[in-house]
Amino acid sequence: MTNKEKLRHLEAVRTYWRENHQAYLDNVGPTFQAGLFFETDEAGINTAFSNCALALAAEIRPGDRILDAGCGVCGPAIDIARFIPGVSIDAVTISPEQAQTARTRIDEAYLAGSIRVILADYHQLPFATAAFDRVYYFESSCYSWSLDELFAEAFRVIRPGGGIYIKDVFRREGELSDREQADLALFDATYCNHTSAMSEAARALEAAGFIGIRAQDLTGAISTVHAQLSLFRFTTNDVELSTFGERHFQRYKQLPTCFGQLTALKP
Repeated sequence: MTNKEKLRHLEAVRTYWRENHQAYLDNVGPTFQAGLFFETDEAGINTAFSNCALALAAEIRPGDRILDAGCGVCGPAIDIARFIPGVSIDAVTISPEQAQTARTRIDEAYLAGSIRVILADYHQLPFATAAFDRVYYFESSCYSWSLDELFAEAFRVIRPGGGIYIKDVFRREGELSDREQADLALFDATYCNHTSAMSEAARALEAAGFIGIRAQDLTGAISTVHAQLSLFRFTTNDVELSTFGERHFQRYKQLPTCFGQLTALKP
């Protein structure tokens, strides 16, 4: 991809989030994820439980310095800072709207000493080499123009012995039918992302220099109920598309996707 194409891609992602920022907040909530680990409370899906489960899966430890690569409005970062003592989180987004909202939410949570928001491209990070203990991507690697470049930059900023964690929507392995390819293209166009297979992410991690790469299909461990409900607005007499659903509701016939996670270490 040329530099001009990369800039065009970044601007498309910025535009997507600018146009949909408030719809996400109003309908999805401050954790911008379509899939959550199972746990419910009386109010429905417990996003804090899911975010803390992700922190455990990422093997975040007390006192770690963490990079939240593609932080949204820091819903996960706030939950993790409350859950794991002494963590320091640098949260990166290319969206000015996300950064502004995230900073407000962090201040309101009295966590400005634990979480710092930086407006930057996660392919070109403004951090020193070996600065972090852990880097995580919670449904954010899908916005990358190149997983090879993305994970090479992550490798640079992780200290030796540190780790990387990716949880995202992935394309089904193997050859896709015409119908599946059409649905996947519609899905990517709708969300302004690029859905890779887990094997492609694993190869990019290996090419970057990571070792101990583990990939896991999360089918059966993830709930998408909250994401489906966010598409609609329920009134006493009717069901309508929400402001989020007006942009994102589609009738897929054979969408070849699943949730998965990958972990790896820097030697």
